Amino acid sequence: MEEADRDNLVKALSGFANVSGGVLVFGVHAKSSNTDRIDRVSKIHPIADIETFRGEVERRCKQFTDPHIAGIRVERLKCPHTPGSGILLVYVPQSDGGPHRVSEGSTAIKDRYYMRTVSETTPMPHALLAAMFGRVPPPQLHLKMFFRFEGTAANGPIVRLFLRLIHRGRGYAQQPAIEIEEQRVPYPLWYTSFSSATHPDWQYITPAHMDDRVLFRSSANGLLFPEQTIQIANGLLGGGNNLELPFTFSLSGRLFALGAQPVRFDRRVIIDQEDSSELEVP
Repeated sequence: MEEADRDNLVKALSGFANVSGGVLVFGVHAKSSNTDRIDRVSKIHPIADIETFRGEVERRCKQFTDPHIAGIRVERLKCPHTPGSGILLVYVPQSDGGPHRVSEGSTAIKDRYYMRTVSETTPMPHALLAAMFGRVPPPQLHLKMFFRFEGTAANGPIVRLFLRLIHRGRGYAQQPAIEIEEQRVPYPLWYTSFSSATHPDWQYITPAHMDDRVLFRSSANGLLFPEQTIQIANGLLGGGNNLELPFTFSLSGRLFALGAQPVRFDRRVIIDQEDSSELEVP
């Protein structure tokens, strides 16, 4: 990708996401009139290797802004007259997870915040930027429990529980964490303590004052973006001992994020068939 195309792309990503969204088109020539200054397509210049260009744009869209923008779609329209060529469309939604800063580009645009007006993409004025930093919606965290049967032992079925965290909010969740209360009651309600976090950016903690609880916490720079799902831990139910179908499993605790009220969850689930199932709480 040439430097001019890269700068046009990253400015558009920041500008569209920070205001009302929009579509950036590669492979056409557009110009505005002196009266309304609205860009209109005057000529089509198809991109020769549209698939390669599409892959590069999709990859770079995740690197060009800070924070990155959720919901970007990259599509291509093939040229019927020239095989392998076409035009590229990049849809950028309005984002509530911003404002979004240009993190890669030439020195003229790097580290700036942009906004899209009717006819151009311009640096965002200070007053609007300050207002945007105060408009971030609160996080909406949900915990997903995924049960997977992994065979049968002499003392019953082997069932593994996976914990996944999903963010349903429109903004981003900073420093998310999960506190789980261990159900230390006779089988089959009790499950083995999780030994570690499975996500590289998460920590498994058992503080001395939390003998009956465990905590999974993201790193200090941890962010969860809208509709993002991550798997954080897994463990065998009941340590793989004495499980008989059907059996009941319970899980309770709290979900945390910086600047948000903790969310309490308490679920009891009946597992009555040997297949995978998924539940979301709260």
